[in-house]
Amino acid sequence: MPTTDLYLTLDGPITDQNVAQLIQQLDPAIGTGKVEHLYIMMSTPGGSINAGITLYNYLNGLPVKITTHNIGQVDSIGNVIFQTGDERIASHATSFLFHGVTFSAQGNIAMNRVQLEELLSQLKQDEKRIGVIIKDRTQLDGRKLNGFFKSGRSLSPTEALSYGIIDQVASVSIPDDAQRAIINTYPVQP
Repeated sequence: MPTTDLYLTLDGPITDQNVAQLIQQLDPAIGTGKVEHLYIMMSTPGGSINAGITLYNYLNGLPVKITTHNIGQVDSIGNVIFQTGDERIASHATSFLFHGVTFSAQGNIAMNRVQLEELLSQLKQDEKRIGVIIKDRTQLDGRKLNGFFKSGRSLSPTEALSYGIIDQVASVSIPDDAQRAIINTYPVQP
């Protein structure tokens, strides 16, 4: 059975909806056994931690080689997804942003002490989950990564290479006859 490479562009925030859409597109394509190599070209400001970790675990379970390629920015939870790559590349003039976990509240929020402690416990656990994945897949040690979480740190491709976040800096190259899929979660303007 002839195999093919699949080039996927993942552009936009990481949400439950776009992760479900991505899995919905990939399952039939990968399930045929025809896809041997998945190229994920990414640019994301980050988003939902749970959605990002779900996608990380899903991609790690696929029976294909994965190459991730930063084509713009890979921020926040996007760094976890990016680490699924067996090969990780960044184009020139791209960036990687690491920062601590935040909680976003809308409207009038009232919480008691127990709820606040539960929220703080969840925030700490989310940072720990992200940290374990990043430390396992890069050359960042816990002290350095915790510093990035506390102060926020944006890295150039050269810096990302020195920390083992990427394997090389190179321009993206998509063959003319490539099989392509796009997940774009930015709203389309009329």
